[in-house]
Amino acid sequence: DEEDWANSWKKHYSPQFVGEKLCVLPYWLPVEQARDRLPVILDPGLTFGTGSHPSTQMCLAALEVHLVPGSRVVDLGSGSGVLSIAALRLGAACAVGVDIDPKAEDMARENGAYNGMTAPQFQAFTGDVAGDPTALTALLGTGGPFDLALINIVAGVILALTPLLSRLLRPGGTVICSGILDSRLEE
Repeated sequence: DEEDWANSWKKHYSPQFVGEKLCVLPYWLPVEQARDRLPVILDPGLTFGTGSHPSTQMCLAALEVHLVPGSRVVDLGSGSGVLSIAALRLGAACAVGVDIDPKAEDMARENGAYNGMTAPQFQAFTGDVAGDPTALTALLGTGGPFDLALINIVAGVILALTPLLSRLLRPGGTVICSGILDSRLEE
């Protein structure tokens, strides 16, 4: 039978229950499907961060444990904004996501809007903070230094961002990172 293949996959997409408190929910499902969990509503489209990848789920579970309500959060390599949105659902005062892909910025803002989150509480922008000092300065201008940094990306990028953490985080700040393959763990 002829079928709308561009949209038929949606009927097989289910909520992602993560940790003890969160449910990552595609925007077309009713929020009641999150049950008694905090909904993180997303368009699981073109950018990384649908809530189904193990590295994302590990970050979300760690976020539940380590986020102090009222924290200022930075999400480096934010993709869809899933981690920033979850941080706000869990009680962060504000969250800023940055990604090198301009499509990620647009998608993160759209996903923020699905959750009723806009600037200044939720911000997203495009920039290479590891390679461009003006991008780092712009990021710090959005509300840094931050209490918590989220980095869910490949090891090479995590290593490039590590020297910047002392500028991005307040003293005693926390880093949650994921995406490191076992073969790169020692680095």
